[in-house]
Formats: sequence, structure tokens, C-alpha cells
Amino acid sequence: MRKKKRTKKTPFLGLEIEKIELARELSNSITEDVQRYIDRHTTVAIERATLRLLGAHGANSDGVPVPNIIVDKLKDKVGEGIAKYYLNALIKTGKTPEELNKDVADGFDISSLSLGD
Repeated sequence: MRKKKRTKKTPFLGLEIEKIELARELSNSITEDVQRYIDRHTTVAIERATLRLLGAHGANSDGVPVPNIIVDKLKDKVGEGIAKYYLNALIKTGKTPEELNKDVADGFDISSLSLGD
């Protein structure tokens, strides 16, 4: 009688660990290609538009739009995407987009907050 090969499984869901590792490798290979594409094609205009879609609206007392303020402060990070800084600030401060936008318009630098996990 042949012994059945035992496979390692996750404790709660009973998923095969080898399949999980393969799925992670495949997803990494897909996302790496997408990220490289984004890195080559993102622009200040795209980052501003993305911030607007996330709720970054309003302007400071000089009439400079909040998305422009954010992108100008983080222009060295445009290649890695600026949305994560805006979303991180929303999460870390617990503020609504409207409240955060007012703070940004008043001079708050969202990059002063450490990025969360």
C-alpha cells in the first residue's frame, strides 16, 4: 500500500502552503510589471487627478489647489505614487478628506507622517 504524500496546510483554512507561495510569486511578477509601467508613465497631472478622485479638493488662501500643494511638497516621490501619502494621512489622523484638505491648505505636510503598514 502506497503512503499518501502529506502536504503542509495553513491551520485555519487548510490551504496548501505550496500553492499559497506559488500564488504570491505569480502575483508579485504581475505587480512588478505594473509598478514598472506606472513608474515610467506617472506624471504630476496624473498624481493630482488621483488625489482629486480620493477627495483632495479646495485651495489655500492664495488659491492654490490642495492637490497641487500636496504634489509640490512631494514632487520627489511622484514616481512611487503620492496617493499612499494622502491615504496614510487620512488613516493616521482619523480626519475626513474635508478636514485633512483644510489642514493641507493651512500648511500641514502629509509627508511628515510616517507611512503605515
